[in-house]
This record gives sequence, structure tokens and C-alpha cells, in this order.
Amino acid sequence: MAPSAQPPSLSDLLSRYLQRQKEKASAGWQVSAAGEVVPFEAVVVQPVDPRLAWEEANFVARYYPRPLDLTEEPPADWPSVVSCQEPQVAAPLCLGNFPQLVRDLNGLIRSVEAGTPTMAGSQPLGNDSLEDWANETGTLQSVAVLRLARRFSSAERLLAEVEKKGTTSAEAVGNERASLLWHQGQHDRACDIWNELPECVPVLFNRGLACLFGGKKKDASELLKQAISQLPEESAWHHLGQLYQALAR
Repeated sequence: MAPSAQPPSLSDLLSRYLQRQKEKASAGWQVSAAGEVVPFEAVVVQPVDPRLAWEEANFVARYYPRPLDLTEEPPADWPSVVSCQEPQVAAPLCLGNFPQLVRDLNGLIRSVEAGTPTMAGSQPLGNDSLEDWANETGTLQSVAVLRLARRFSSAERLLAEVEKKGTTSAEAVGNERASLLWHQGQHDRACDIWNELPECVPVLFNRGLACLFGGKKKDASELLKQAISQLPEESAWHHLGQLYQALAR
């Protein structure tokens, strides 16, 4: 009997989904960085391509029950917001987030072992033009961009306005509200919302994420498995889910 295939290592999983940004990089979107490469775990990491980040930041929209009002082109400050992101360890599947936010394997492992995700920075990113763009578009997408730029109070205000319109599904609003809380360090409140929402791919993914960083690895593995099975293999979100699931084993 042939031996069963060994699961890929954590470094391999990290390398796979980071490789996606180089494969899909588009000319004209690259932002200059302080250095040419940033090494993590012997994996050469190129600066995140803003166009790829924009694609992945809107990926989740396909899993909500009603179409979202999405702007095809990002705000002018988007490349700057992307390039200034510090490495994160726990990126919920939501609008605005892209898997390449998670690129420090050692930090990721330490956070899982500690049972709490480390927070990445607190200084707001972008300038007033970003707020102007968000207020003008007035969508859940612009709420997410404000959250990624760590303009939390503005994101909360705009989220309330979007919900009041009543044109966006409760699943989408709920997931984005939970993600906003999560990124502000209010993990228990975020978990309460995710646990109350109807099951869908982003909710399953984010419940699994919360369980992983809450020390409930068995639950995390099962929830992430359900989410991953519904994510296309060519998406970096699929590979990030695999990485999280590997840590839950």
C-alpha cells in the first residue's frame, strides 16, 4: 500500500498564497516600497500589488445573498493604504481585507499559541480625500476601505448609514460589522455577531478564525474545512484558509 500523502508544511502553504500576488500582478499598480523584498520564513515576499489586493478585497461579495454596490476602481489613496499595511495574523474574510495582509508566519504561530491575535498598528492611513471618496460612494465597500485604513469612527458612522438604507443584505452588514469590531480588538462582540448570522462562506470562515485564535482548534478545523471547500482553489483566500486550518490541527 502506497504511503498517504503528507500535508504541506506551514511555510509551503504561506508561500503558495503569497505567490498569487506575483502571478496576478498588473503593470501600473505597483507602489514603491522602502526595500525591494521583505523576507519572512525564507519566503521572498514582494510588496503587495494594489490591483490584486483590490480584487481580493472585493472577493467576498459573491457569497452574500444580494448583489452589492461595488466600485470597479479603488480610491486614489488605495495603493498607499495597501503599501502601508503592517503584517496581520487574523484577517477575517470580509470586504476590504486581502489575504496578503497575513505574511509573518512566526507572528501567526505565536498569536495562535497565545490564544489572541496581535493588533497591527493604530495610526489612521490615507488622507481626507479617502474620507471624501467614502462619503460620496456611501456603500459597504467604502465602509470596509475606511476600516482597512483604520478610520474606525468614520467606518462605524457610514456603516450605520448603509444599514439604515435597507438595501444591503443583513448577512453582508452583519459580517462587516463583526469584522469592524474584530479589527478594533473587540473579539468577543465580533464572535457574538458571527455566531448569530446565517451560515454562509464568510461567516463559516470567520467563525473558524475566531475559534482558532480562541483556543478552540477542533471547532476551528471543522468550520474552516467547510468554508475552504466552497472557495475556489485559485483564490488566495482558499490558501489562507488552508494555512489557518493547518494551525488548527
